[in-house]
This record gives sequence, structure tokens and C-alpha cells, in this order.
Amino acid sequence: MKIEKDMFDRALIKLAYQIHPEIGRFFREHSTLLQFGEFCLVGAFGVLVNFVVFTVTLPLGVYLAWFLGILVATISNFILNKKLVFKE
Repeated sequence: MKIEKDMFDRALIKLAYQIHPEIGRFFREHSTLLQFGEFCLVGAFGVLVNFVVFTVTLPLGVYLAWFLGILVATISNFILNKKLVFKE
């Protein structure tokens, strides 16, 4: 499934509207703030990826699990930021 930036923007604005209509309007009118919100969501996803990879690879050793968790999270954040947040 291909995720487009417009679809991601609409989903974030819809989420903001569900929290409070004024927040949704504010996000819609300020694209820089919307981009910051997207950046934060990608970062939160990276934390989740790091935790999952670390937990799964922990039997291989703490240092290797730590390294793999950071590596996979960094790569996934780079790709998501490039495709979703900073795509012009």
C-alpha cells in the first residue's frame, strides 16, 4: 500500500478535529505546524520500532539488540520523513 503525503495530512487534520475543532482548524491553516505534527508522529513511530526490534533481538545479546534497534529505527524514520513529511 502506497501512502501519499496528502492522505497522511488529511488523517492528521481529521485526528486534530476529533480532539477539538479549533485544533483541527489551526492545523489546517498553519502548514508548518502540520509538518511539525507529522514529524513528531514519525518520531513516535521510530520509538515504537526501536522498542520492538530491541525486544525481539534481545536474546542475541544486549549490545547487538541495542545496535539493531537504533539502526532499524533510524532507517525507518529517515524513509518515512522523506516520503511523508518533507515531500514537496
